[in-house]
Amino acid sequence: MKITNLNKGEAYQLYPSAQLSIERTNPFFNEYGEVSVPIDLPCSEHNLRLLDYPHLLGSNKKQQMLDAVIQDGQYYAQCRQCVLSATAKGNISTAFYVNDGSFYSRLKDIRLKDVFKDEYVPGVNTVAQGIDFCRKLRKGEDPHFANFPILVDDDSGLEGGYSHKVINAFGGKATLI
Repeated sequence: MKITNLNKGEAYQLYPSAQLSIERTNPFFNEYGEVSVPIDLPCSEHNLRLLDYPHLLGSNKKQQMLDAVIQDGQYYAQCRQCVLSATAKGNISTAFYVNDGSFYSRLKDIRLKDVFKDEYVPGVNTVAQGIDFCRKLRKGEDPHFANFPILVDDDSGLEGGYSHKVINAFGGKATLI
C-alpha cells in the first residue's frame, strides 16, 4: 500500500503491517461519504514534515484537510486527509475521506442554486412547467433530453404475484407481473 500527500508530492512512510479499512456510508446520511477507519502513521521526521508538524502545540496554524492518494494493487482513490492526533514520540492518527467525501467537504458551504445558477431549461419557470416538460420528453422529440421508464425487480408485491415495477411512468408507479 502507498499513500501519497498530493500537496507535497511525496509518499508517507507506513508501518509494515499497515492496513486501511474504508467504511462506505450513503452520502445522503453522512456529509463525508466514504471514510477510512483511522490509521496510525509512524511519527517520523519525514511524515511530520509532510503534515507540517501537527504535533507542535505552539503552532498558530489551524489543521487543514489535505489532498492524498491511496494506492494498493489495482485500487486507486483520491481523497481528503484529516490528522486526528499526533504526538512527538508516538503515532500520527489520520483518517481519509474518499470519493464523495472529498466532493462534499469542498462543497459543504456552497448553495446548490449557486452551483447551477446558469443552468436552466428555457421556458421552464415553475414546478408545473417542469413536470410538463418531463412528460413531453417521453415522446423522444427533444434533441438534448430524454425521459424513459425503467423496469426494476421489486419483491414488495410478491403477495399479489408482482415481481417487477416500472419507475418514471409519468410520475407514478406501474406494477407488472
